[in-house]
Amino acid sequence: MKKKNIFGWKYFESSDNWASPEWFCRNALVALNFLFTIIAWPFQSWPRVQSLMPSPSLTISVSTMVQTLINIYGTEEQKKKFLPPLCQGEEIASFALSESSAGSDAASLKTSAKKVPGGWTLNGNKLWISSAGLAKTYRVMARTGEAGPKGISAFLVRDGAPGFSYGKNEKKMGVRVSPTRELVFHNCFVPDDQLQDRGFHGVSGSCQKSTDRAA
Repeated sequence: MKKKNIFGWKYFESSDNWASPEWFCRNALVALNFLFTIIAWPFQSWPRVQSLMPSPSLTISVSTMVQTLINIYGTEEQKKKFLPPLCQGEEIASFALSESSAGSDAASLKTSAKKVPGGWTLNGNKLWISSAGLAKTYRVMARTGEAGPKGISAFLVRDGAPGFSYGKNEKKMGVRVSPTRELVFHNCFVPDDQLQDRGFHGVSGSCQKSTDRAA
């Protein structure tokens, strides 16, 4: 088991891919520890476990949701690039949808993505993002076309991308180990090969995945 430190959770680091407890293997680079899935993962949904370790439960849930969405909607190149470090526990991922005027009404989001040579420029703000500043990969929803759900696309944005920064860490009553911060995009360039999908099906799929975990 690896001893790299992601905010102190050394027991989530494993060369056997224990950081991807729901993973369904599709190529040799991404492995599933199926025994861990059967034995360990259901415990994280127990109320007692969540009350004792809500931050790990939240962080793992969000990260594995993004892994699943990359597997479903990503290209083969995206899977090879983004999934290995996530599934091996070397990195975590986060999901960026909510805005000041787009919470439950996700289709009203205003973060924009404009086509430029070789990629896209993102402008806008995402609020209340779990694991912001810790995650290395963010699945960001932005408007690439018309108003409404059909004009929304998903982008895989890496920490450190030019024009991408973080707001202050929100003060919370609990779940403090999992940071909640704003994502700020100011002419943030994202290459074409990091556009994950076009249209609202990726957004609805994301919401369904999070609903499944809540249940």
